[in-house]
Formats: sequence, C-alpha cells, structure tokens
Amino acid sequence: MSELVSVVIHDGEAPEGGYLWCLHCQRVYKKGEYRWQPSQWSAEDAVIFREEKMPQDMIEMALEPIKMCPYSDCNGDVEFDGIPWEEIREAHPEYPEVPEIGHEYSWA
Repeated sequence: MSELVSVVIHDGEAPEGGYLWCLHCQRVYKKGEYRWQPSQWSAEDAVIFREEKMPQDMIEMALEPIKMCPYSDCNGDVEFDGIPWEEIREAHPEYPEVPEIGHEYSWA
C-alpha cells in the first residue's frame, strides 16, 4: 500500500470534515488534502495561446497548478476524481461510515 505524500496541503476552499474517495486509486483521504502538480504550460505558452485568440479565462485556468490525489503513486485529480465518501456509501452501504485512510474500497 502506498503512503500519503509527506507534504499534504489543506486549503480553506475545501469543506470541513468528511472524506473523498479517489476514482483512480480507489483510496480515501480527508477533504482538503491534496498535492500540487504544476501546470504543464508555461508563460511562453500563454503568449502563444493569446496569439491564437484563446479566451483569457481559459489561459489562466491552463496555467494554474492542479490539485492531485494526495497519494504519491496516484494521478487522480481531486476536482474531477475525488468523490464524496457519502456517495460511495450510497452505492455500498456495507462500507464503514468512517473509512480507513489508505484502504482500497472497490467501486464494483
């Protein structure tokens, strides 16, 4: 089993309490925990995007770092792949109300 990365960021945007289940690695972590992945695009790319008439809000979004699943061996994106634990439990009522951090819970 993989460990959580040693540097986990908490932010004020995330809801207080609760857990998220990762669609990629099928493990649980606390809401508000993630690791940053820098954008694959640079400031030089932004100049090209502007020349190609890409809307400014899309350029800004492309340059932002991505909030990733906090497990170092996972490539899940918190925004798209982090599913509230409550939703997983609706499909799997046999799963515990309070999940074990790091444990894999199958979607099947």
